[in-house]
Amino acid sequence: MAKIQIEIEKCNKCPFVKTRPTDTGDWFEDYAVDYFCGVNGKEIAGYIERDWEIPEVPDWCPYRII
Repeated sequence: MAKIQIEIEKCNKCPFVKTRPTDTGDWFEDYAVDYFCGVNGKEIAGYIERDWEIPEVPDWCPYRII
């Protein structure tokens, strides 16, 4: 058995993150993504268009070490 720890600031770098495209409703080609935790299914952030908009790892993250 192995225990692997990685240090990340935002969930988009987590190996367990799940994403889903979001309908923007714009007539031009805008692209947005919803981010979900792949472990517990909670929404991390919705309607993210750019990486800098992703919030930091939430307090409820099952792998967060404080």
